[in-house]
Amino acid sequence: MDSTSLEKKLWSVDISHVDMTIEKHIASFLGIELHFICDNSATVKLAGSVDLLFIDSLHVYGHLKRELEFHHRNVKQYIIIHDTTIDGWQSEFARNSEETIDWDEIQREYGYLRYPQEDLLLGLWPAVEEFLELHSEWELEKHFANNNGLTILRRILHTVGIHGASGCIHQTSNSGSDVGIKTLYLNLLERVLVGSIFDEIGRCGEETCKLHKTKPFDMQLRASGNDWPPVGFTMIGKARLANIRHCIESVIQQGVPGDFAELGVWRGGACIWARQLFDIAGELDRQVHVFDIFGQLEEYGVASQFISVSKERVIQNFRNFDANFSSTRFHKGLFQNTLRDFTLQYNDTALAVLRIDGNYYDSYQDALYFLYPRVSVGGYIIFDDIYSHTVVMEAWKDFKEDFGLPEEMSRIDGHSGFFMKTIDKTVDFSKMRKPRDTNRLK
Repeated sequence: MDSTSLEKKLWSVDISHVDMTIEKHIASFLGIELHFICDNSATVKLAGSVDLLFIDSLHVYGHLKRELEFHHRNVKQYIIIHDTTIDGWQSEFARNSEETIDWDEIQREYGYLRYPQEDLLLGLWPAVEEFLELHSEWELEKHFANNNGLTILRRILHTVGIHGASGCIHQTSNSGSDVGIKTLYLNLLERVLVGSIFDEIGRCGEETCKLHKTKPFDMQLRASGNDWPPVGFTMIGKARLANIRHCIESVIQQGVPGDFAELGVWRGGACIWARQLFDIAGELDRQVHVFDIFGQLEEYGVASQFISVSKERVIQNFRNFDANFSSTRFHKGLFQNTLRDFTLQYNDTALAVLRIDGNYYDSYQDALYFLYPRVSVGGYIIFDDIYSHTVVMEAWKDFKEDFGLPEEMSRIDGHSGFFMKTIDKTVDFSKMRKPRDTNRLK
């Protein structure tokens, strides 16, 4: 909406031509002057400043990133972004493809954008968070998770510069070189952790990850955590790393007390990511708890040797990244043992973010019974494989029903989901089910 005069003006932009005859009649009846522009929403130039910008275009990281950067200077009050839940962590292309994305079809339809594949795989939330990090004159006003998601950004008026004769806003520079360096560092760290920076090495085959038998690198698989990186430090992909960053930065911003804990860490990449996020934010007292058997699990068959990583190796990985080792704790053993020991040894320790990657019903049941009470209200619980392992969904539904939890799971990608804890509940261990898979085998 135009705010440079008392007239109400509305601009509608779409890359395809749309017959707006009916809409123009309705707008005229309401006293609104409606204009339609057939153009690319990331580069179209609007006349003057507007009060509100509503974005519901191509649901990919790269496009929203460019839209926000191009248009925000001319927006005086609010930016509203649609579908930030359903396409929050993975793009609409990744969400709509059952296995692999048809890049030829995307090239035919969207080739004019000239975006790299990586920009077409991630969802909207990373673009929102990067924008807010770079532009302190904007803040997150509200995020609605329902109806596919709606996010409202608000300009903080007291940081805005003066208006020029054209009506556009001239801002003072406030992004700062330190913010730019942080963004560059985290982007580089992310690529190293998921192994995409070593794309020439490829990806693991079905039964082996020997370097002379790897398959060609596939950015879609790596971004969504659907392959195993031969030289990466985490299997979870970029979307789930972005989710961890969102959760950690959210609890820091909201002042939610507690540490980060991950159950099932492989080479430690997600924990290294969490440790670095805490350290960059100056949250040096928040600890990172690393839970794993640090040994072979026979249930994984021929893959058990590749999945098995020693505690000493993970510790060395932390040191290689110069992570804050003094605020990191390692807990070796089966969850049914280490979690019980943790509740006794760290009886006053709260968790702000709990990430569970256990694959089995018993693993998730142990994690929820022992650690759910430790998660602070306003903190997050992340399930790595709830949408790809039916027993994990069963464990969540049983726990949710037994204790009457009101929270609903939000999808991250094809495998993972998370929720924010909204109320405290007392856990009654008498409701715990008998072992049914991994604990029964031990």
